[in-house]
Amino acid sequence: MMTALQHLSPHLQQELGPLLQRWAPFVHKVTTRVNEVIGEADQGLDQLIDAHATDFGPMGAAFGALQARFKGIEGKVGTAADQIEKQVWEMLFRDDLPPHDSQVLGHIHTLITREEQQLRDQVNMRYEELHMKKSADWARRLGALAEQERAEPPSCTECGSPFQVRVFWQSSNEPCPHCNALNALTPGMATATYYGQGAHALSHEAAWAAWQGEQQATAAYNRLRHPTAYDHWHWLQAVRNYWTTYYQHYQQMHPGFAEAHGSIEQAVEAKLKHYVAYDPPVEAQKRDFMGHMMNAACQGNLPQVQQMVPHLPQGIDLEDCATAAFERNDVAAATLLLNLRYDMEGEDEPRDAWIQEQLRDMHRLLHE
Repeated sequence: MMTALQHLSPHLQQELGPLLQRWAPFVHKVTTRVNEVIGEADQGLDQLIDAHATDFGPMGAAFGALQARFKGIEGKVGTAADQIEKQVWEMLFRDDLPPHDSQVLGHIHTLITREEQQLRDQVNMRYEELHMKKSADWARRLGALAEQERAEPPSCTECGSPFQVRVFWQSSNEPCPHCNALNALTPGMATATYYGQGAHALSHEAAWAAWQGEQQATAAYNRLRHPTAYDHWHWLQAVRNYWTTYYQHYQQMHPGFAEAHGSIEQAVEAKLKHYVAYDPPVEAQKRDFMGHMMNAACQGNLPQVQQMVPHLPQGIDLEDCATAAFERNDVAAATLLLNLRYDMEGEDEPRDAWIQEQLRDMHRLLHE
């Protein structure tokens, strides 16, 4: 960002420089503060886990307060970035601004927006990682307490004989092996919590790397203005990988897995339905068409592109197709599509100038 500042006119450098010079120290300050919060929370949560493992109240309140602190840090990031962005925008709309300065200021605005989002993401991910680790530690503490609860078998309400519980992770009605009387059994708080929230926490911990991959894939997919069928498939593969890894661990630790979920494959497919339940068929049609269009345009296959144009689905035009190519960093494919659009729309502006203008517009659309 400071390098870009050097390309501005001297008077604009003097005006904007002090704000930009404070950004790097601010980023360092945010990182330091996040580390301090994590250090404080790590010790405090360990004490709560040890003292209140079976009480959701203190743990829930602690996690809520911790999340609020991280949200507060994110808010400060937004406030600091807004100060720079507002100043840049004010400069951009000055009547006497030279084109070169306008271009540089646009680039600086893009840079600060990206860095702000990256810093926000880093702060949020640090919270998610801490929440994951402490939840898993909490689950391990619950597991130890659950073993203590199960060490003392219940006695039959009729004959008083002790017996081993078969379904110990949830409420059940079990016959006494001695007198056949039916006993209504309820697991202890630690056991019930361990095989509920604890099982989730430990499985999420085991699948943490896959979850991060899923988060990155989801963010990348959501950034696309014009996804293809492959983009959608690739995103769902990341989702599938997370839940597969998750349920592989969950199956190993939860004795009631098969009864509740069947196989790992069945459990994963059930989860995936939530991700595609509200996907209208028309969107799938658009993705499928855009995939074929990108394949043809990226190969420079003009005849195939021309054959597809009359069959553009409702809601997609050549401008969308060119934008889709550009956001995939394929300027050649975008140019091919813009040339075709130029001819079809009968533009009277010089071709090269018109195409360069369209490419600049797409760059601003996708990066500002």
